[in-house]
Amino acid sequence: MTDTASSQLPMALRARGWTAAMAGTIGLVFGPSTILLFLFGSFVAPLEQAFGWSRPAIFFAATIVSLMIMAVSPIQGFLIDRYGTRPIVLASTVTFAAGLAAMSLMGGDIRFYYLMYGLLPILAIGLWPVSCWARRWSGCTPDRGVPDSTRWLMCGHCLPS
Repeated sequence: MTDTASSQLPMALRARGWTAAMAGTIGLVFGPSTILLFLFGSFVAPLEQAFGWSRPAIFFAATIVSLMIMAVSPIQGFLIDRYGTRPIVLASTVTFAAGLAAMSLMGGDIRFYYLMYGLLPILAIGLWPVSCWARRWSGCTPDRGVPDSTRWLMCGHCLPS
């Protein structure tokens, strides 16, 4: 590679949206989709042993998260359309982290566990990738990095472990 080619490489990558795709991928790997849904099964046995809860009782939290995602998605779209992506994502990052930290105060009360799993999707309202896809389908042209990285995240989730 010549000096000219190497100096043009970062611009070429940015022009193709690779910077946004990588940032979106990192955000999704550590985001609520991964933490609340994809990693959920790895916490079942420790919760069962620590608190004596049944597996169906523990897995009911995944149902709560799924229902809450459907409930907050229209609100997420409204907030992003009204205030823009950046302030919503930044605020949601802080509130989601605080919600995860609050999970450490759970103790053995399953009602608090359900409450937190109902509250975490609200706290992470700007971190769900749903509104990015909805905006794309409606004819808007948001940056393609987040939807493309979402596809790769979903492909990785479908692979057998």
